[in-house]
Amino acid sequence: MRRQTRQAPAYKPLIPLGKLLGRIALRYRSAKPEPLHLPSIVLCNHTTNWDPILVAVSFRDALSFVASEHILHWGVFSRIISAIAHPIIRRKATVAAATALQIARTIRAGGHVCIFAEGDRTFNGVTGPFFTATAKLVRMTGAQLVTFRLEGGYFSSPRWSDTLRKGKFYGHEVNRYSPETLKAMSTEEIDACIARDLHEDAYARQRQSPVRYRGKRLAESLETALYFCPRCGGLGTLKSEGNRLYCTCGLQAEYTQTGFLRGMEPPFDTVYGWDAWQREELKRRLDTVVLSDPDAALLQTAEDGSSIQLASGTLRMQKDALSVGEERIPMENISAMSICGRCELVFSTAETSYEIRRETPYNAYKYRTMFELLHQSLPGKTPASPIAG
Repeated sequence: MRRQTRQAPAYKPLIPLGKLLGRIALRYRSAKPEPLHLPSIVLCNHTTNWDPILVAVSFRDALSFVASEHILHWGVFSRIISAIAHPIIRRKATVAAATALQIARTIRAGGHVCIFAEGDRTFNGVTGPFFTATAKLVRMTGAQLVTFRLEGGYFSSPRWSDTLRKGKFYGHEVNRYSPETLKAMSTEEIDACIARDLHEDAYARQRQSPVRYRGKRLAESLETALYFCPRCGGLGTLKSEGNRLYCTCGLQAEYTQTGFLRGMEPPFDTVYGWDAWQREELKRRLDTVVLSDPDAALLQTAEDGSSIQLASGTLRMQKDALSVGEERIPMENISAMSICGRCELVFSTAETSYEIRRETPYNAYKYRTMFELLHQSLPGKTPASPIAG
């Protein structure tokens, strides 16, 4: 008989409460999957901060979630999460070898692990890339692979927003792959199955079956996802208020209840389309562009969650370096970069982990995008696996 995971006694009584919260706050519904039976790795796309709760209440079996170390910084709430769910902690923007070992131990003990394969929430509504290390990890552990897809989450709680919207939010199991099936497949074949099963294009789904997501201040903080104006080419000139996004040059767009943009010139009617354009624009300017935001602090962080401030001043990134005040870090030394929440930039070198903090929200997404574009051109560089929650 498979051993029970240690969190099950405290975990299962909370499932009805989690279901109720999901339905009230986000109108979340899920299909009812069969029991897992075999030790399993559940892979899911990542759309909202609520995803771990929503996936947990969608399964009959207790799941251990791979989660960012930032959940350890929430005081009493952190201790409650740790006591109930025993999360497997993953430091964002670092190599995930230690996390992989903890996952393997959980599987060997007969447990189930849930991983959000992208390692990050989507800013534009389309499932992001994941790494081949995920397929290798599944094969290494000998676990059953279960793919689970969330649909409607991007419009229910956009990453760039701090407001919730009520519409349609649905989760369901897509496929199960037995250990025997996985052994007969190549890493590339497993990758292809994961990519197919977890791919979610929120806007393509909306075009096919429109749903209204009702809420307040629908466009506010959209400038934390969009950074180039397509009319004047300005960087950091976008502002939002209520349901409206605008630029100092006179461009205006309305964010509607279906998530589409209305009134754009040129005609981007989706955040995804705008984001695809601005990524190419940033790539075109890569040799000369300087990204900057004032009043930032650079912190060096430790595994126990403690940190020390190294510098303060204007945050800048250009082709050769990232700097805050007088502290400068060459781009070639930065091995990984990620974002926690909406705009908390974290990155690491071979020896050190860092975090950028600002008192007010800003667009951290442009820094990560520039890092990705620069990283692609550096010889011998392979981004760290983003196993995270």
